[in-house]
Amino acid sequence: SLDFAGPILVKGAVNARATKKCWMLVYCCRSTKAVVILPTCGYDTQSFLLRHEEFVARHGAPQSIVSDRGTQLVSAGIVLAKKASKSDQDTPDKWNWAQITKQNQVTNWHFVPIGSPHFNGLPESTVKVLKKTLKLSLHPGVVLSYQSCKHFLPRSPTQ
Repeated sequence: SLDFAGPILVKGAVNARATKKCWMLVYCCRSTKAVVILPTCGYDTQSFLLRHEEFVARHGAPQSIVSDRGTQLVSAGIVLAKKASKSDQDTPDKWNWAQITKQNQVTNWHFVPIGSPHFNGLPESTVKVLKKTLKLSLHPGVVLSYQSCKHFLPRSPTQ
């Protein structure tokens, strides 16, 4: 199962006074409840695919992924499914969800029904614990750099 959390503010790499938003990608194993947290620079499909490729390279391809129907996750499901024919259905309401999940060659991608985030409860509760942990462990007003965030998140006590 996976979910996005955030955004959190991080310092710029070149200009330390500039801040930008960073999102956390939370992977949860449904059988062992192992958690992997990866920071991403953006909330778009390309940022997700970059981190998903990193996850697959480190941990192997998961047999199944359960996620909500966020547009970036759905688009990633379509990209990973290597959809051959382009259709003029450009809104998620008109997409054929059964066909998208069936064509996905990499993993079995299951989308929870619209308006039912509780079906994806394990990553949702992990996001809640992660936000609480970050709030308690960082002093108010402290903004991490992206590199610090990249090294701090995997060592957070939520795992």
